[in-house]
Amino acid sequence: VDIVTQIDTMIEETLARTDVPGLAIAVVKDGEVAYAKGYGTTSLDGGAPVTDQTVFQWCETSMALTTMAVMKLADEGKLDLDKPIVDYVPYFHLADERYKEITTGQILAQVAGIPDSGAAMADWETFMPQYDGAALERWVRNDLAEKGLLFAPGEGWEYSDLAYALLGSVIEAASGQPYEAYMTEHFFAPLGMEKSTFLLEEVDKTLLASPHVPDAEGVTAVTKAQPYHRPFAAANNLFANVADMAKLAQFSLNRGELNGVRILPESAFDTMWTATTPTPFADFPFGLIHPSMLMLEWGNGWFLGDIAGHPAPNTGGGEHGYLAQMFLVPDANLGVVAVGNRLATDEYYAADIAADILGMLLEK
Repeated sequence: VDIVTQIDTMIEETLARTDVPGLAIAVVKDGEVAYAKGYGTTSLDGGAPVTDQTVFQWCETSMALTTMAVMKLADEGKLDLDKPIVDYVPYFHLADERYKEITTGQILAQVAGIPDSGAAMADWETFMPQYDGAALERWVRNDLAEKGLLFAPGEGWEYSDLAYALLGSVIEAASGQPYEAYMTEHFFAPLGMEKSTFLLEEVDKTLLASPHVPDAEGVTAVTKAQPYHRPFAAANNLFANVADMAKLAQFSLNRGELNGVRILPESAFDTMWTATTPTPFADFPFGLIHPSMLMLEWGNGWFLGDIAGHPAPNTGGGEHGYLAQMFLVPDANLGVVAVGNRLATDEYYAADIAADILGMLLEK
């Protein structure tokens, strides 16, 4: 049986088992997109077939891109990772006075002490998201300001989407541009990621896969709420298709360059992909660790794992209606991205599929 048939069969079985309406994958190998395909439907309510052009929300995969932006600004001398964030964002404050010590570098390493939103953001149906350009600053001033610290900055480890959302303000201060505009100009445009954006209003709605969640009876249904709140852009709001994410994977495997355009120095990938701390599996939010997540250690903005003896930097996440994953195997010049339009609370199917595909390819 050829590898493509194996992949197709495995994915069809996964969709049936997990009740995921639609899924897309892409495989990059040696600088080429070796395979990109969609499966299932964009919506159980009159959807279209998923293709490699279908746009999904990539949830916390956003953090890896945000980290790249921080690395770029640091390389250009516009941002010092060891300076307190208040030097750049003077209106940032928390309910714990030690917030004044928190640096950008500590957020990248997830050692700042800022808590994760956890399940607090799970109820998007009743949450009132904000879309305007001032929403991020308002959130930092009013909502984030009510949070305390879990530990003294630098003294522990906590995976925090709220801390990463704050980096949106840091990037805006250092670059002089709105976060979303900065990401489009400096990453999506030069990489040719034409359908990618952090702004919901820019998404091509004809290509957008609808988010699905289980209803009270456990039946998968389209959710009315897009899990989009503008202040969370840097942590959560990446919209893209697998064709675009394949370009991001190639750019990463090339350590900062694609098609002759260099955006980041190679050293940025040393920083992102060097372990800063082991991850406490048992304490991970939601307590849903599957071995294929391979989140053995945290670098800066990326999880670091191991697939068949190969180091495998990875990034992914799930939100109200989506689940996404990117695995890279730099020493094999290989990467896989997978994304689906249902949040599965019992398993990380996107990570499972990506890891299984890598396993097949590495065994060849």
